[in-house]
Amino acid sequence: MLALLAELGYPTDAETVGARLDRAESEPSALVLVAERDGEVRGLASLQVLHLIERPPLGRLTTIVVSEPARRAGAGRALLERVEREARTMGCDRLEVTSGEWRDDAHAFYRELGFEETSKRFIKGL
Repeated sequence: MLALLAELGYPTDAETVGARLDRAESEPSALVLVAERDGEVRGLASLQVLHLIERPPLGRLTTIVVSEPARRAGAGRALLERVEREARTMGCDRLEVTSGEWRDDAHAFYRELGFEETSKRFIKGL
């Protein structure tokens, strides 16, 4: 998983990822999935369900990455399909993903799977 996160542009250490996974595991509105083949982790996806006041719950795809050699072989699609099923099961009527403006390949992947660009995202550091 560390190598996948580094490929995504978020290098970190095992202790930090372990603590984050422990926290996600204890959170009923969070889910972490891996895609593996021959005992090797090839992809990673995570879902966070946001319970909103104004609408039904929103599923947020917070992480999705497939290792470079395994891309375009169906692992990303399989992960996303599983995330969609889980989000529906958790009461979500929409699935959201945010993506850096420089990730053109990711944007094409999302559009191919039915995502539409609908808004801008604003962030303020704390």
